[in-house]
Amino acid sequence: MNSNPDAMNVTYAFFITLEYLNICEFSVAAGPLKYLSDLEEWRHENRGLALLLAADALIRKKVHRVSSDQRKTFGTFSAALLEVLTNHKQLWNDARSSAELDKFKQVLQTTAPSAPSKKRSRSRSQSAPKASPKARKNRARRERQKALLKKAKVGHASTPPPKSDQAKKPARDERVPAHEWQKITSFKYQGAKRCPFFNCSLGCRFGDHCRQKHSCGASLEAPPGQWSCPATVCYDGLSASAPSGRKTADSEPFTVPGWSQLTEDFTILRSHGPFFLEIFAGQAGITEAVQLMGVPALPPVDVVVSDLVSEAADVLDLAVWETIMAIIAIIAARLVFLLHCGTPCNTFTAARKDDGGPPPLRSRDAPLGLPGLTTTMMDQLVHDTRALAVDFDQCAFGAPSKKPTRLLCSAEHFEVLQVLCPGGHVHESLRGKVFDPLQGKLVFKTKAAQVYPWALCAAFASVAHDLWQDPLHALQPLLQLTTPPADRKREVGSCKPWLGHKQEESALKALWAGYQLKRGAAKPLLHVEMEPGQAIEAALNVIHPFTIEAPLAAMEEVAVLQLRRPSEVIMAERARLLQFWHAQAVALLPHSVAAIRALPDPHLRRLLLGTDDLSVPRLGQVCHVALYEAMLMACGSVDQSLPSFLLHGFPIVGEIARSGRWPPYNKPQKDIPVQDALDRAWVLRKKIIQRVQSVQISDNLQKIWDASIEDVEEKSCLGPFVSEEEVTKALGCDDWIPTQRFEVVQKNKVRGCDSATTNMINQITRISEKLQLPSTDTNVAALRKLRTSKPGVKLAGWVLDERKAYRQVAVRPDHRKFSVICLKNPKTGAPNFFIMIGHSFGLVSAVYNYNRRSAAINEFLVSLFGLVAFSFYDDKYGFEPLAIAGSARAVAEHVHFWLGAKFDQKKLQLSTEPTILGVTYNLDQMQLEIKAERREEITQEIEAIVKAGILDPGSAGKLKGKLMFGASQLWGKVGRAFLRVISERQYLRFPIGSEFKLDQPLLESLPHWKKLVNEGPPRPIESASAKLVDAVIFTDGFTPDPRKKERLPDRVGAVLFDRRLKRPMQFTSAVSKAVKRRWLERSTQIVPVEMVAAVLALETFADRIRGSDILLLIDSEAVEGALIKGYSSREDLCQLISVFWDLAFQLRVRVFIDRISTDANPADWPSRNKLSIGEAAGWITVNPCWPKALFET
Repeated sequence: MNSNPDAMNVTYAFFITLEYLNICEFSVAAGPLKYLSDLEEWRHENRGLALLLAADALIRKKVHRVSSDQRKTFGTFSAALLEVLTNHKQLWNDARSSAELDKFKQVLQTTAPSAPSKKRSRSRSQSAPKASPKARKNRARRERQKALLKKAKVGHASTPPPKSDQAKKPARDERVPAHEWQKITSFKYQGAKRCPFFNCSLGCRFGDHCRQKHSCGASLEAPPGQWSCPATVCYDGLSASAPSGRKTADSEPFTVPGWSQLTEDFTILRSHGPFFLEIFAGQAGITEAVQLMGVPALPPVDVVVSDLVSEAADVLDLAVWETIMAIIAIIAARLVFLLHCGTPCNTFTAARKDDGGPPPLRSRDAPLGLPGLTTTMMDQLVHDTRALAVDFDQCAFGAPSKKPTRLLCSAEHFEVLQVLCPGGHVHESLRGKVFDPLQGKLVFKTKAAQVYPWALCAAFASVAHDLWQDPLHALQPLLQLTTPPADRKREVGSCKPWLGHKQEESALKALWAGYQLKRGAAKPLLHVEMEPGQAIEAALNVIHPFTIEAPLAAMEEVAVLQLRRPSEVIMAERARLLQFWHAQAVALLPHSVAAIRALPDPHLRRLLLGTDDLSVPRLGQVCHVALYEAMLMACGSVDQSLPSFLLHGFPIVGEIARSGRWPPYNKPQKDIPVQDALDRAWVLRKKIIQRVQSVQISDNLQKIWDASIEDVEEKSCLGPFVSEEEVTKALGCDDWIPTQRFEVVQKNKVRGCDSATTNMINQITRISEKLQLPSTDTNVAALRKLRTSKPGVKLAGWVLDERKAYRQVAVRPDHRKFSVICLKNPKTGAPNFFIMIGHSFGLVSAVYNYNRRSAAINEFLVSLFGLVAFSFYDDKYGFEPLAIAGSARAVAEHVHFWLGAKFDQKKLQLSTEPTILGVTYNLDQMQLEIKAERREEITQEIEAIVKAGILDPGSAGKLKGKLMFGASQLWGKVGRAFLRVISERQYLRFPIGSEFKLDQPLLESLPHWKKLVNEGPPRPIESASAKLVDAVIFTDGFTPDPRKKERLPDRVGAVLFDRRLKRPMQFTSAVSKAVKRRWLERSTQIVPVEMVAAVLALETFADRIRGSDILLLIDSEAVEGALIKGYSSREDLCQLISVFWDLAFQLRVRVFIDRISTDANPADWPSRNKLSIGEAAGWITVNPCWPKALFET
């Protein structure tokens, strides 16, 4: 057992074994889960494997002692465990003391460390060298190198060590290891006496109550010596020379384990982060300097082991793929606030020349080799990543050579490093070789110069410390901006109370999905009246709403947590559960068969048994009502009445039977009493029969007729009946109401749908509960949870589709008169009738009745078997780590088979790219996509419409449905503006003789959609980790007030506050007549002016916001509402909205739009051409960029 996770896994396995042996249930109530929770909390507060093992051993011993000595009182293991956890909490403190004493004992028994063994030399060949000119040349070269190496060693050994003028060191405390005591006493202490145990591996047992000072062993003094740095570099007290001893990780309050020891659970790291991380660290000088500043840092990564690099890892080597994925997962989880990559310059450095040293392998024109990438492409890469180039000479920081260096930084704060050679010293040439005492061999001088000078590390650490402590420290002067009291309309601190919204719940779900529903549906972010400076600070500290994690249902949350366990444990548990429930299914089958055979209705018996009364029912055919009852009881379901309805049939008119699973349906309904429909049964019957007689005979009619005959063969309906009298005789009543069946074309298939609206069946049905089903957003939330809880683990999805799902659920026999299907016989041309035994597609009640069964089966999968599963009508699906996804699908198949819920074997899926609800989940790339064939299908349809120049209302409705699905599930608001004109064509009423020719709005909309379908970005599935906004944009517009007879031009302005920039950016511009000529006439043009300001802000600040999560604050409710909706009733505003979202699509930005009050809006000043106010506060004025689309006619 080498780590804390190993110990926790063993403990998990111990308790699972106890449950398997029926000794103790694995739950909170029985004690094991409570103990594991306490133990997890203990190991977070007390680091170290020894402490964890000590606590676990004391608890177990006490449980054994209690159960042995007080057997009458605590007769079970569970009772003894709960007694210890409740009344013997002092054991946790005893464990801490015991582990600390063991440390001291171990140190006292430690012998002197033995000398490291020498490396075995390579075997040499005994054969004589060949007497060739080349061999003689090589032998001479080796002899010269040996002589040079011997000379360098002798010179290095003869160099006397520097004399020390320190006072006599105190005698070593025997309890502290010798090598640690040497490091502790090597520092020059000043002030109060420092505790030596605080800086050693033992730690101080007195903690904060120690009489001596607890301070780090490294002294952060002013730079020693005569060397002085430029005034632009601030070292904040760090020494310009490296400390004589490394600060060990043991002296830190929190020790980050090595990359090989990091667990998949980042809970501990989250509580101590965010961190600094250095990749290609070399000797990790920057990491050391950062740690000395008190900034938490992750283990540095490099290919060579050094004092701070405990594990060698080459991130360019696929052999260490697990380490690479761990690094990526931690960065994706936003646990790293600053990343430094000192990419190796072995082949990139400009020091490679044709001078006898390392030859040049790359050039500025070919940075990836000869030939390679061009300078233009390299500059474009820097541009797209929003990197800032910081150039400096390392000699300005104490390096012996000049070595010009460039850093690509994401923040302007590193500009303090931009220092060139101050002159006054001689640069050492990086030619030839030099002896490296660490490696004990000659190396090229360019290799030795890879190590950053300590002063550079200190300067870098100072910036990192400022970013870690207060990322907005550079913007502090801006936070004092205020609005003059005379200009203020509302008092600071006042707020307009938000009264809530009826769509608040839907609005929150939309935010979790990555888009906004409508203005005012969710609570505003800045609802309190503020000064402009306060608004800037509050906005920059807002968590971007699109990054907030969507909550799952309680069952799914527990299932996700259970998947953190090792795959072997999960597989073994599922195998045990499958064996147990299979035995239950077999044992309870006679009870289900007996209950079904006791039913008086033969057609209901035939449907539920899956065979006739004379045959022997088999498992998998029977609707296993007894197993339903047992499973519902086992998982504590709220829908305990489901088995009774499955057995006797569901009512399909009147009030729909309540399940207790979903919330009440509180909206007013215009339902009609059932008796009113029965009184009109003969009139309704005549009307439906006349409609069926008018149906044209076609291939589609033949297909739905054949499907109805197949239902008869499968005993889910009776028929066909050729006359009304036959139906009356079969039902035993004359007030039956028929329903017309018509065809619905879906891709390459035809499906029969029953119109239960024209015959009043749906009108006499009253909805009792609000059905809640998972959506794409729910699936994304589950995947984000899984990705966060299992970082770096490959995921897969499984899908199960029930076969003729509605037909499997029985209608109550006395309600069959409301479910008689009328369909024209394609051979005779006469209306025929079918009596439904199962539910028909088209009934409102069928949706609720079937989904009760579907939700119950999904509850079994989640609660009893621990699957992360969902149900959407007849589709069951789930997501799991790839290693156990096969077992999840097997569980789903078994459960459906036992219960008699038939599914289609051909539609089963188990893939890393499953298609669910029409969306492809690419779990390799963690994104949602549209399949290529689907993309091509929509593109061809749009091209055919444009070529024909005609779009009728029916085709417009179908096209809108396809595009609306993509807009809502994949692209958010991008494209919503283009849907409006298609929607208008769908509901267009036209005079006789006219044609549905494409008008100008449609000619603009369809190409936009074609572009979006083919180039639209896939929706990413990110890790579940909230993050602050990257940037905030304030916009405002100004129009002259006619009441004041102002003659100023219409003007717009905006300000960008980017946490990566030290100075904000502002712009102002008058709105030209060329832009306004497309606008409709209004008394005031303030709304389009304000909207132009938002469009102009995206275009002007494009280079800084590309790929960012931004917050756009506008002080116009009309503009806010129109941009959020994605369309407007005004054509000119709709065109502006289209330009805005098209820009957002091109820049790949996620924009959250909210309102800011006029008095708190800092963009009010540039919109009134008062640029001097911002410039006095340090703002940079930039030229606005106008999109060409605003001038196009």
